[in-house]
Parts: sequence; structure tokens; C-alpha cells
Amino acid sequence: MSRKSISIRSKATFPEARTPDPTFRFGIELPFDHPQPLRRKRGGRIMSCLFWSDGYLCPFKKQVLQALNADIGTIYGGSVRVRVCGVCVHDGRILLVNQALYGPDGVFWSPPGGGVYFGETAEHALAREFREETGLDVTIGELLFVNEHIAEPLHAIELFFEIKSFAGNLISGFDPELAADGQIIREVRFLSWEEIAACKPEQRHRILNIAGSLEGIFELNKYISGN
Repeated sequence: MSRKSISIRSKATFPEARTPDPTFRFGIELPFDHPQPLRRKRGGRIMSCLFWSDGYLCPFKKQVLQALNADIGTIYGGSVRVRVCGVCVHDGRILLVNQALYGPDGVFWSPPGGGVYFGETAEHALAREFREETGLDVTIGELLFVNEHIAEPLHAIELFFEIKSFAGNLISGFDPELAADGQIIREVRFLSWEEIAACKPEQRHRILNIAGSLEGIFELNKYISGN
């Protein structure tokens, strides 16, 4: 029985569903590579992920997705995703986003960032993600390191850049790739290292655990393996 990887649709554009068509805008249905795409509706939205050729969800995939936020697993699971993240330090504190996804009690602090769209440069993607998640306009510096994240069903290659400066008013933003009732951003703020250290290891991004200090983030290896 063969498997077919197919695109997904909700209320916004998803990286896996992007096409190089410059006329594409949010809200327009995307073309699929094969003539009869397998799609399923959930909550009034068209959702799909990895299906068997008869249209049923792979049992293993279904079991894994139940343990994650449904939208996140469906959108990003089963493929390698390129992400960009920004290390923004100000007055001895680092800007972090609390995303209610991985951590216990709905707490998971990580640097702002997100996926790179087809045809988009990494720098443009990072500037866009900062505007969406934090409301800030940023000046992007050098590439600091690459982190590989592998945790079934997710696999991401994360490019971490230094943020040289920023302007604007800090807000708790949104993720346009998720439906309004599926948002995972809970809080956005600058945290001291003491506040970060007070969190459980599973409540913060692995680079924060590896670094051990604010200064240590800038001394990490250029490539951090997912193993």
C-alpha cells in the first residue's frame, strides 16, 4: 500500500503548501500536484497530512498527532522544515515567546521565529516572523549557529541569527499559519537568565539548556545535531 504526502489547507498559507506563483494570496485554494488530492474536513476546515492510498490516516501518524497540538502536527509533521530564529538581547535579557505546545502546563519559551516560505530569503522570513509574533521591526545580524530539531513527527532545521537592533512596541502576536482557535502564542517578553533558569528544562528551547547562560548562546557550536 503506497503513501501519498499531500498539502494542507486551513485559514492561511502553510510552508508545505506554498507555490512559486507570485499572484498567490491568502484565502485562494492551492493547486495540488496530483489530480485527486486526498482531503479530510475537521471543524469546517480542510485538513490533511499523510494518508494511505485508500484515504485513511496512517495509524502510527494518527497516534503521534494525538499527542501534539492537532494543527501543529498536521501542518508540519512528516517533512523537514527550514526555520529561522532570532537571538534578541536587550539590557541583559533575551526576548522569548511562550508557545503552549511542547512544555508541561502550557509553558515553552523559545526565541521568536518560524518557517521560511518558498522563494523567501532567510532574513526576510525572520523579519516577517518578528513582526507577526512580537510586533517589532528588527535589524538582522550574522548567522550564529544551526540547530537540528528531531522529535517525531517533527523535523526542523533552525537557523539562528543575531538581532542587532529593533524598533516598535512589543506585543504578543499571532501565527497566521494557524487557525484563530488554534493559536499557541501565550506571552512575549524579555526574560533574565534567572527567570529562564527557574523554568523546567522541558519548558525552554534546547539551545537555552545547552548554552547555560546568556553569554553561552553566542558561544554555541555552529551546528547542533538533532541526535
